[in-house]
Amino acid sequence: MNLLEVKDIICGYGDNPVLKGLSISTDRGVLTGVIGPNGSGKSTLIKAVSGLLTPGSGEIRLDGRLLCDYSPRDLARRLAVLAQDIHIEFEFTIREIVAMGRHPFLGRVQREGVSDRDIVEQAMAETDTLHLADRSVTAISGGERQRVLLARALAQQAELLLLDEPTSHLDIRHQVETAELLRRLMAERSMAVLGVFHDLNLAARICDRLLLLCDGHTLAWGTPEEVLTPDNLYRAFGVRTAVERSRHSGALLVETL
Repeated sequence: MNLLEVKDIICGYGDNPVLKGLSISTDRGVLTGVIGPNGSGKSTLIKAVSGLLTPGSGEIRLDGRLLCDYSPRDLARRLAVLAQDIHIEFEFTIREIVAMGRHPFLGRVQREGVSDRDIVEQAMAETDTLHLADRSVTAISGGERQRVLLARALAQQAELLLLDEPTSHLDIRHQVETAELLRRLMAERSMAVLGVFHDLNLAARICDRLLLLCDGHTLAWGTPEEVLTPDNLYRAFGVRTAVERSRHSGALLVETL
């Protein structure tokens, strides 16, 4: 049994379906990337799996149990989400933001214990944000904020990590470090990662499986080699590409022609 099973979901906003009979599955130790043109349903899929959107039909199961059967607290203990464009206007410190990832494990008036604080420190260390711990979240750059929000998600210690453009706003160094961190965490924590990527070369480099969406449907699903073909990319994006392997890293490289 896979950790996550999405079966034939139709999901969207109001009377406008975005995902039209979509199915996907993933398991612990697998990094699944979701790619496709703007408006193809990538972020809608993340919202549906996170419980923010309820499909009109079909089903989503987490560890064999229907997603709708989880309480919000129980769901927050099983999955963590790093979404796009999270606005934080209050003067929380970075440490306070990351510590919010421990809230699902605390009672209503329970304070953090030593183990919670250790988990928060570790999450900040892993995302290179420990030096920002006492700064206000409103006084850091967009890239730093992205890493802080990733640290908060890691502090939840969830089995399933949902990422919507996890490397947006990051410089090339932190893109590479974030990719390496995700791979290491999957091995160490036996977790699954489902993430939206716009950078096809980064997705090819770090993902085990890719889902290529187009107009709410699955255009291709499989390994990067199976999905990132010139024909598939032309059908999805309408541009001619060349796909070859890097002489240095051996990773697939996608170039427009």
